[in-house]
Amino acid sequence: MSPKSIWRWIREGRFPKPVKLALKTARWREADLQAYEEGLDS
Repeated sequence: MSPKSIWRWIREGRFPKPVKLALKTARWREADLQAYEEGLDS
């Protein structure tokens, strides 16, 4: 998956929103990504 796809999925509500650390820096909470992965199994 490309970064462009991830940002599109975020806008569509299909991927967790990141935490913005700076203007061009974003990171995801581990718990948010784990919950997302668990949702893929169902």
